[in-house]
Amino acid sequence: MAGCYSFKGVVVPAEVDTFYVENFTLRIGTSPAALEVVIAEELRKKIREGSRLRANDSEPDVEFSGVITRYGVEFAGATAGDEAALNKLTMSVNIEYIDNLDDERSFKKDYSQFTTFDASVDLQDVEDSLITTLIDEITEQIFNDTYTDW
Repeated sequence: MAGCYSFKGVVVPAEVDTFYVENFTLRIGTSPAALEVVIAEELRKKIREGSRLRANDSEPDVEFSGVITRYGVEFAGATAGDEAALNKLTMSVNIEYIDNLDDERSFKKDYSQFTTFDASVDLQDVEDSLITTLIDEITEQIFNDTYTDW
């Protein structure tokens, strides 16, 4: 691992200094307003706070782009004894990571997370907190797949 920057499990090749995260696009019909911007901004924040990389939108060393491919609620079933039904909110994104310095490190990958909530609760009452949870989990997975050496 010579020539790599490592801190708390984060491994960034020494020659990589800058990154760019493009606002995500939507490939779905319905989603909360600006979801594509929010998830991109959270990924930017995760990279800034979790690594030494600096944001740069002009000739960055590495680039991220993403497409939100799924966002929706479906019935998840009932708990033991049919006391309370649950709904499941799912978010899926397709990420393309481009390493402009070493194409061997580039990848495309799908990420999906879900969370359940009581079916008697109106989605609008809990949607913001559920979205925050899903985005945190997805950006953590993206960051780990890109910059941690497990």
